[in-house]
Amino acid sequence: MLKSELLLSFMPMMKRKEPKKYSLPVVLGVPFNTTIKMLTYDKKEFWAKAFGKPLYDENETVIGLHVVFQDIDVEKLKELSLERSLKVIASQNSRLFNFAHIVSHNLRSHSSNLKLTIQLLNSIHSESEEKELKGSLVDISASLNDTISHLNEIVSVQSKAHQEK
Repeated sequence: MLKSELLLSFMPMMKRKEPKKYSLPVVLGVPFNTTIKMLTYDKKEFWAKAFGKPLYDENETVIGLHVVFQDIDVEKLKELSLERSLKVIASQNSRLFNFAHIVSHNLRSHSSNLKLTIQLLNSIHSESEEKELKGSLVDISASLNDTISHLNEIVSVQSKAHQEK
């Protein structure tokens, strides 16, 4: 078995083209440094750091390749796990920002209605107008209660959607 065939036997089938993409630059005298997936002797996948540089003869012609592999499986798996966690956190932050925007918008309208109604209530002198404005306060209160109930439903649905089944 040739050395290149031996090397490829330690590459997962899906990654077997990867060494070829680094061999051409090395033939041209360009070293490389990359992270790749490899296989152990018993075909277990692991992450490795590969450092490669060309070997020259006395005429400065590339005659070979010197490659060093370093097992970085534990570090790479932690990195990938951290990246997944960051994506989840970014998604949660986005949903939280949207929810805060909705809450702010919905509560602001009720707050404005309450404030204006109370200002009108303090400035009137007629019992019929006072009765009408108190009715408006009841309506605003009921509407605010409905809004809070709807927001609670949204939170409840979101919480249930992320629970493991």
